[in-house]
Amino acid sequence: MVYGTTIKLPGEFLGQPAPISRDIEPFVTNLQETMRKLKPVPVDHKSHQSVFVHKDLSTSTHAFVRIDRVKKPLEPAYDGPFKILARQEKFFTLLIKQKEVNISLDRLKPAFLLTLPEDPEVRAPATPDSADRVTSHKASNPPTQRQTRSGRVVKFPSRFVAHTKTF
Repeated sequence: MVYGTTIKLPGEFLGQPAPISRDIEPFVTNLQETMRKLKPVPVDHKSHQSVFVHKDLSTSTHAFVRIDRVKKPLEPAYDGPFKILARQEKFFTLLIKQKEVNISLDRLKPAFLLTLPEDPEVRAPATPDSADRVTSHKASNPPTQRQTRSGRVVKFPSRFVAHTKTF
């Protein structure tokens, strides 16, 4: 309107547009032939997944149980340790909260417990004088208590008191 001529569209700057073919039969036959050549892709089904079982699980006395739910931040991934009562091929029977519970092998992890010589179940003195030494050591070194800055009371064995820093 300003210059007195009609407006040109961007496609008109490049020249004459190519004529559009109105014959659709070659297109349809080409499409049908291409679709006939397509074959379905074979899918590998993961029906048998191998489960990792720790080698020490067969000999351990206690085990940890994996928590299979959405956990809160900083929540541990495993509960336990729990005592193993019986072993089957696919599951173990554990003592959890005074109840026998069957847990699948893929949720278990062996617990390596530290047995202290002061534990009466573990301690079996070989000679009478070794038993006297253990009891005299306990009597001469009673545990001491210290309070941390946060107010928590911590018990230290007396053999560690000389090496610990006062809080």
